[in-house]
Amino acid sequence: MANLKPYRVTVGRGRTTILRLSEETVKRSYPDAEELKVGPEPTTPESPKPRTRTRSKAAEK
Repeated sequence: MANLKPYRVTVGRGRTTILRLSEETVKRSYPDAEELKVGPEPTTPESPKPRTRTRSKAAEK
């Protein structure tokens, strides 16, 4: 069984599409194909929300 991986290939007049291809097919038919990474999208931690400024009452003496 061939090991299929996703590749971005150019077909037709500059149109790109994603195909699952074996390495042999890529070498033979799509030399300009770019292999795509498979996995979850990297997540970035949420940026901390700025604290709201509160007005303090002037200290009474």
